[in-house]
Amino acid sequence: MLHLHVIDELRTGGAQTHLITMLREAISFPDVEHHVVSLFGDGELSEEIRSLGVQVHILDLRPHFRKRKFLAAAAEVQKLIGALQPDLVEAHLTWSRLIALFAAWRAGVSRARLSLHEFLEIPYRKLRSTGIRTSNRSLQ
Repeated sequence: MLHLHVIDELRTGGAQTHLITMLREAISFPDVEHHVVSLFGDGELSEEIRSLGVQVHILDLRPHFRKRKFLAAAAEVQKLIGALQPDLVEAHLTWSRLIALFAAWRAGVSRARLSLHEFLEIPYRKLRSTGIRTSNRSLQ
């Protein structure tokens, strides 16, 4: 099984630290191969990930973003996903979610998920007005 992790960048940050922690544990399962894709160039954490035996793919989608060519960026990620044929694509940050999950869907990947690393603060009144459910009961 190939598990593809997509993250915006590999510079030190909370999501990147979480990814490395997950990979340290995950590599103990020999039936799962892990790859990491960085959307916006290389960073200081790529060598640490490679030292775990995980292949790192470095993309630089910044030229597409500067021109607001988001579909071209997604097409580049889709091409890589198509070549790797992962069983699961996991996106770790904002642009990864938007671009990589769309690209995975376009490439026909049957399983994709996102990891939330940001804390979203939503006022309680706003939750009540939308009827969002938490746990098993409504906030209304």
